[in-house]
Amino acid sequence: MLEPSFSAREGLRADKPLIFDDAPYSLRYGFLEVLQYLGFDTPKAQRSIICKAWRVPPDPGNWGDQNVDEEVARLLGQGRWYEFLDRIERIPKFLQPYHIEEYQQQVNNLLADESIGYRFDGQKIVRVGTEEFAEAVEDARTALTGARFEEPRRQFERGLEFRNSRPPDWANAIKQASISVEAVLQVIYNRPGVSLTKIVSENLPSGLPTNIRKLFKSLYGQGSGTVGARHAALGGTQPTAARAELALHIAAALHAFAVAELDT
Repeated sequence: MLEPSFSAREGLRADKPLIFDDAPYSLRYGFLEVLQYLGFDTPKAQRSIICKAWRVPPDPGNWGDQNVDEEVARLLGQGRWYEFLDRIERIPKFLQPYHIEEYQQQVNNLLADESIGYRFDGQKIVRVGTEEFAEAVEDARTALTGARFEEPRRQFERGLEFRNSRPPDWANAIKQASISVEAVLQVIYNRPGVSLTKIVSENLPSGLPTNIRKLFKSLYGQGSGTVGARHAALGGTQPTAARAELALHIAAALHAFAVAELDT
């Protein structure tokens, strides 16, 4: 693996906010270091694999290393940020199997070095969240195991997919967060097709604290009141990254709570 930088070894690297929705040229140019580490150490070798992942043919008029090197730099600089991530996500298709994990680790190191808020997770590049967010998602996934919860689990995972799509779809991430919680209560109380607010009013235990009831209703309100989500078209709240993260985080926590305490 590539050696950590001096600042990383010495603990001197300044904490910087993560960069989302961008692929600065330092990231694009730094990608060459990953290819070089894997043995693509000439401009022609780099061009070969880049053209495959970029889905463009090599320029037949470029033969010399300098011209090919310039072509590689031009290809790396092309496209929107999410197109660049799409392309480096495709690279493993053209690697030997024993190089794939190493490649993904090196890309993750590069993304971290450049403070880019995306990482390889399995075979996909996904948006990075806080540790608390990641833990909440895993708790929800654990809670939603089993055939009974197949539908709420599918809805919740769909919300995460909208979060991780490129570009992200914040409105639908919020929508799916709300729908997934509605679905888990529909399963627990055997009320298919009934709205989340109605189940909260009619089925939740009378002794459940008011603030927990409000949490369920607030998630429904966010889903209903967000432009492009459920009902709001005009005059609703605009979806943002932070609001989508909050909705999914709340949904994850409510899934774990609902299965642990309400599914009796």
